[in-house]
Amino acid sequence: MNVSDPDTVVTIDGIEVQILNENFFLDQDMTYRVTNIDMEDVTVTLKGPRSVLEDLTANDFVITANLKNYDSVAGSVPLDISLSSTYSRYQDEIEYLSRPYSAWLELENITEVQYTVEVNVTGNLSEGYIQGDAVFSTTQVTVKAPESTHNLIRTVRVTVNVGGATSDVTVTGQTPLLYDSSGNAIKTSSEVTVLTQVDVTIPIYYTKTVPVYVTLEGECADEAEMTGYSLSMEEVMIYGEKTVLDTIDSVSITGSAVSVEGISESTELTVSVNDYLPSGVAVYGEEYETLTVSVTVEGIEQRTVTIEKTDIMYLNSPTGYLISFANDDDVTVVLKGLQEDLDALNEDTLNPYVDLSDLTAGSHAVALNLTLPDGLTFQDDVYIVVEITETTETMEVTIAKSSIEIRNASDDYEVAFEDNDSETVILEGLQDDLDALDVSTLDPYVDLSGLGVGRNAVELEVTLPDGITMQGTAYVIVVISEPETTTQEITETETTTAEEEETTE
Repeated sequence: MNVSDPDTVVTIDGIEVQILNENFFLDQDMTYRVTNIDMEDVTVTLKGPRSVLEDLTANDFVITANLKNYDSVAGSVPLDISLSSTYSRYQDEIEYLSRPYSAWLELENITEVQYTVEVNVTGNLSEGYIQGDAVFSTTQVTVKAPESTHNLIRTVRVTVNVGGATSDVTVTGQTPLLYDSSGNAIKTSSEVTVLTQVDVTIPIYYTKTVPVYVTLEGECADEAEMTGYSLSMEEVMIYGEKTVLDTIDSVSITGSAVSVEGISESTELTVSVNDYLPSGVAVYGEEYETLTVSVTVEGIEQRTVTIEKTDIMYLNSPTGYLISFANDDDVTVVLKGLQEDLDALNEDTLNPYVDLSDLTAGSHAVALNLTLPDGLTFQDDVYIVVEITETTETMEVTIAKSSIEIRNASDDYEVAFEDNDSETVILEGLQDDLDALDVSTLDPYVDLSGLGVGRNAVELEVTLPDGITMQGTAYVIVVISEPETTTQEITETETTTAEEEETTE
């Protein structure tokens, strides 16, 4: 028999260990790891009759590990090995030359740890819409897992698809997934479980870009003036319900936040744009949250101007009265404004005058008026004492404008009187003097010295005998313009013809 069926030695691998009472450790909130063998690929070496061993495969062996038999001192579980029922009768004929006798276990506690859940939003929204911050039914979820698995967990999140949405998107009963630091998913199992489900809502808002308008309030400090301002942004993007945004065309910034009251130098004012939006509407993006208003302020300077009394005109002079100033002293006026405006001032354009409306005989302090360009004002009001004297008789004299002599007119300009053909002046004096007056001796004239192109109010001067004065000052409107130039184009042919005619002559 030994000759016909000799003993032989075979090695068989790929034998899987069957675990008995798998929940033994799990019920104790523990998990285990086998450290000495691969429980899915056990190798054994056998000796026995060739007829028995030559047909054996891994499937013909049964290896079991009963976790209830765990030896806490040795830290191992015994492994029982036997042949399957098909070959069980040969159990006594074989000898195991090598085989694992126990599985060494490394135990690990299973613990519960809370994690903050995140959301991963996928899909593209409809045009003009944006998503808001996710709203969770709970932001903390509990994960039950071995400590080694907890060390791997870096992110706990749920995924919500908002593709094509125009209103809020809500998902309920979501079990978050676990991810490691590389973004790889960590599989859940009987040992690794997520104990909390969450509901997530992704708010969907409509967006709109509107202009920003600022209305500055208050007055700068004395001796200072605001010369301009600029905004850090001219428009903002806002979001909210479409029905609300459809009613908003702009954002208006007013109130104390943009007041320049009392400031004396250039400054920056900052405002929160959200404070000027209705409930349910907000700016979209940090870059739109704060508006900066850069205000430019310059100091007020002064310029002293001297005005001769003879240059001051009377307006609304009362009829039948003589008008004169209490003295002939020049008047000093202090103007204030920005330096550039003061430098640009032409004193010849001030047109000083006093308004005598509703005044009667007597001495009156009347305000001096000037025609000032924008940006300039009086430092202090200036008053002049005017003497109004009632006359015994007056006489109106009509002077034809054709009789008015024009003096000191530039030959480079054309001069013409405007409107009426005549000008009426009122003369005052004793009746005998008025009766003796020869109107032809008045010699009326206007002096255009220093006047340039434009419409000018020029004082009408007349030669009066002693005892007669002109009531008030008469002015005529003189229009000074550049002469029209006629340009005649002469063609080459016409030039040639003219030359030929000159030669013939």
